[in-house]
Amino acid sequence: MDAFEWLTEFYATIAEDSRITATHISLYIAIYFAWESMGCKVYLEIDRGNIMQLAKISSPVTYHKCMHELHDFGYIQYVPFSGRKKSMAKLRKL
Repeated sequence: MDAFEWLTEFYATIAEDSRITATHISLYIAIYFAWESMGCKVYLEIDRGNIMQLAKISSPVTYHKCMHELHDFGYIQYVPFSGRKKSMAKLRKL
């Protein structure tokens, strides 16, 4: 699936999901951009600082809240590593 199809499906899905906010969208798009930049590997190793900067999120609390919500809502599979700034994520096909 190419970028246009992936993002079209994402926006079609979130249009029906009242739980999704602008912060969730920004974070998802930042993860998607990083994933595509790294060659679309199954799992993306996430550097929190880089993703926060791409998503324009300044608070680690907001970042973690939105990451967990995107996971809980089924948009990503998120695997945090406790005590580290890096984690793993996988974009789920919507």
